[in-house]
Amino acid sequence: LLDHLIELRRRLLWSFAALAVAFFHIPALHGIVQLPLVRGSNSFVDFFFVLSGFVIAASYGGRITAGYPTGRFMLLRIGRVWPLHLVMVGAFLVVEVTVALWGRQIGLEEQAFTGVHAPGFLLRAVLLLDGFFESRENFYNGASWSVSVELLAYVLAALAYRGGQRGVATLVMLGWAALAADWAAVDLPLISESVLRCVSAFGLGVGCFLIHQRWAQSRIPYATAAEVLVVAILLAYVSIAGIRNPLIPCALPSTLVIIVLAREQGALSALLRRASFQWLGKVSYTVYMVHGFVLFAIMNLMLLAGRWGGFSIVERVYFPDGGRSKRIILDTVPATLFELLMIGAVLVVAEFAWRWIEEPARQWSRRTVAAM
Repeated sequence: LLDHLIELRRRLLWSFAALAVAFFHIPALHGIVQLPLVRGSNSFVDFFFVLSGFVIAASYGGRITAGYPTGRFMLLRIGRVWPLHLVMVGAFLVVEVTVALWGRQIGLEEQAFTGVHAPGFLLRAVLLLDGFFESRENFYNGASWSVSVELLAYVLAALAYRGGQRGVATLVMLGWAALAADWAAVDLPLISESVLRCVSAFGLGVGCFLIHQRWAQSRIPYATAAEVLVVAILLAYVSIAGIRNPLIPCALPSTLVIIVLAREQGALSALLRRASFQWLGKVSYTVYMVHGFVLFAIMNLMLLAGRWGGFSIVERVYFPDGGRSKRIILDTVPATLFELLMIGAVLVVAEFAWRWIEEPARQWSRRTVAAM
């Protein structure tokens, strides 16, 4: 059951989060990234948090309650997420040092180690603290804010399951309280919007597993139709989020998807068991962690190549507050093709990063825990 649930997490994380978030972060005037579904796909991070709460409850809840050491649990989780994150921070640091030494010579306008590139942000990134600040913007691997707050959720889960049924109930209620605070737009140091977003969704995910346990022996009527319906509701929500701010948080429709698909009784669940989804699920976390750097590198290389070669694929954008950005300026069809090529590059890098960094680090943490 535990291996089954972990694979479910990987497949769904890929299908509903990692790829969508990667598309969301491609800056372009035209193409697939301008679809409402893609423009709102940053909401899929909430889906990730809900799913994570479900899987942690399924994989470790009973073991922690039975006395599995909290230190070992946290070492396994840190060994799963921190090494690849640290490598990506190092990659961005190499870029920053390059800009500082040779930026002017190669035509880059950025000032090294200033603003969100400053050494303080580098330290914040290395220590995985971004999610605890009111502004989570950070040059050194901007995706890491979600990892930082999820580590907090792991600590809360360990403490909750140490307390038995009362502790778990408290964690679920804390999730609802955080959801209300997030809904009320609370955003303070340490109790940031990112923290509330994670704790609320993670707590709901734990609640989803409790529901799943209670209905473990029951059948879902018209299971395929139910699966299609809940996924359609989630996709409709994300599409609305790409146009306007929805009235409810994404964590709520995410719970419907997880509760229904976790039963694996319909055709959609069967589709997700195919080998291609297994591979995509395998590299899902790696895609999430490396996509920012890969997209950043491609955008800057295209900008410099355009200057040297006299063509325009990427242009600089200057904002009134002094900020700068870059965006793809191709027409719809070539922009879509270029965006798909960018995602292809992300997948290639993710496969190598999984083989050489993520999986060896995960195995090391398992061996370390086993030897304790």
